[in-house]
Formats: sequence, structure tokens, C-alpha cells
Amino acid sequence: MRRRTILSAAAWPWLGALASPTSARAANVEPHFATPEEAAEALIGGPDRAYIDGLNLREMRARWPSMPQTQDPDAGRAALRAFYAARTRSFTDTERSALADIVAWCSERVAPRSTLFARTPWSFVKVDGSVEGGMPHTRGDSIVLPAPFLARMVEASARWANGSRATTRPGADVLLHEQTHVLQRQQPARFESLHVDVYGFRRMSPPPRSTWHDTHVVANPDAPELCWAWQRPEAAGGSWIVPSVVLPDGAAPTLDAMQPVALEVTQREGRWSFVDDATLARAPALGAVRDYGARFDWTDENFHPNELTADLVALWLLEGTPRNGASTLFGAACDWARTHLA
Repeated sequence: MRRRTILSAAAWPWLGALASPTSARAANVEPHFATPEEAAEALIGGPDRAYIDGLNLREMRARWPSMPQTQDPDAGRAALRAFYAARTRSFTDTERSALADIVAWCSERVAPRSTLFARTPWSFVKVDGSVEGGMPHTRGDSIVLPAPFLARMVEASARWANGSRATTRPGADVLLHEQTHVLQRQQPARFESLHVDVYGFRRMSPPPRSTWHDTHVVANPDAPELCWAWQRPEAAGGSWIVPSVVLPDGAAPTLDAMQPVALEVTQREGRWSFVDDATLARAPALGAVRDYGARFDWTDENFHPNELTADLVALWLLEGTPRNGASTLFGAACDWARTHLA
């Protein structure tokens, strides 16, 4: 899930960098564009049904601020499923053409680095801007694109027609980020060694539970496993933290209010536990944990290993080698990608 998706000159300095509209035909790439009926099934059923099943009432209301009042989580989930199913949309011919060109551009460029990506099919679902806060994300084997984001992408494609070319085209990094999530869902074991051996995360099994966490956490459809702990350096006390996204007490019930935080956990006799609820409620913002941010310095989408990896893989596929000033960890992660995503 990408929180920053505005196709603006500030966010996309390469705005004019778009591929030829004939490239999709040259690459023989044919993405699948879901019908509204297929899209509804992808959103509320299928193998990802457990995602909505696990939502708490606060985060359901954050996803749908006008959700009918209820204290019954099952009733809330049924209402949210109906709400999402009614918000699927058909792709226009213009949108299909623009996405096909971006996919072909990506496929041509990533094939020399990753045959795995080159042979992974592309599938798209279109929804209105109310689903998951209007953020691109994935369900099953499909990338879910909100209509407002898609409109900006199509506009960028139109600008290309009369613009100059640059190294990278707008939208490519977002789509490669999301396609990485598709692969993470299809082949989770493939990424385990990156999370553990390269990043230094520890899988907590079973994951700890607490009343505060269960009622404040905001689930991420692209990172459903809340089981990863990371140990801070000894100089910072050596404590274990779980990067997480929560809705703080008193926050407005919208996804705009969610905040990445560092929740402290402890391990005794092989069993993981959160610290007490009062301490969790005072958890520092993840951005304030400087040693964590310094280690994963290639992105601010650092609130889950899946998100770290999705940004890393998109950068590696597009750039190939670490950039000047990149951390040693970024280089090691790119080395992992060359071996495991070939």
C-alpha cells in the first residue's frame, strides 16, 4: 500500500518520462482488467477474505467514516464488504491503453534483471476513491487502483505524448511496488531470508496480542502479518520493537489519522509479549526512532518489512545498482534481489 501517490512535479520530477504508446504491442504484454464483478470478488472474497475478517471496529470506521453505527464487529464487516463491492468500476479504453503501456515499459526494462517479474502476469482492479483511503494496494493477484490515482496516471500519459523522455516514467515505481506485493502474497517464503538475514527482523511465533493493540492497530492489505520484531542497537538500549500502524486515541476515524509507531515487545523463554497497554499508548512515532530510520534509509514506507521490500525492489528493478550515498544495507538488499529474484 502506497500512502503517497500524487502525480505532481514535486513527487515525480520525471513527469514527462513516458514510453511509446506502441510499446505495449511490441512487448506483447496483455494485462488483465477486472470487470466490476471480478473486482468485487477480489475485494471481499477469495483467498484474502481473512483481511476484512480481522479488522476491528475502529479501523472499519476509519475506512468508511459514514459506516452505520454498530457494536457488532461481524455486522460491521458485512456492511464494509457490501460497501466495497459497490465501489468497483469498469476501466475505460483510455485507462486500459495507458496501463498497458506502463506495464510494457516496466516489462521491457525489468526482464534483464528479473525473469521472475517478467513472467508474472499483471492484473488490475479499479475502484472509486473511497476504498482503502484512495491508496493503491493489492488483493490476491491484482493491483487495486483508485479512480483518482488512475486519472492522474492517465493525465501523465497524455503529457508524455507532447513531452520529452527521461530515465523513468511516472507510475512505473508505484506499479512495481504493488507487483512486488503480489509476489509476496504468492511466494511468501521467497522473501523470508531478506527479512531475517539481511534486514535483521525476527519472526515472532506466535505473534503477541494485547487489548490496546487489537483495538488500535490498522491492518495493511499488503502486509497482513503483524509478526516482525526488530532489535535496536545496544547503544540505544537493545530493546525490541514492532513497527506498526495505529489509530491513536482521540484521532479522527479516518485513515488520514493513522500513524506509524514503534511498539515495544519483550521475549521470555521463547515467548513474545507486548509491554503493558499504558506504555503502548505512549509509543514513540516510528520516525522518532532514528536508528531504525537510518538503517532503512531508502524509503519512508518503513512500517513493515513487506513495504520496505516493495520500495527496495522497485528501486532495484528501475535503477539496477545502489545510488550514490546509499547505505550498506541497501546494497546488501540489492545483492539479495539479484540472487533471489532472478
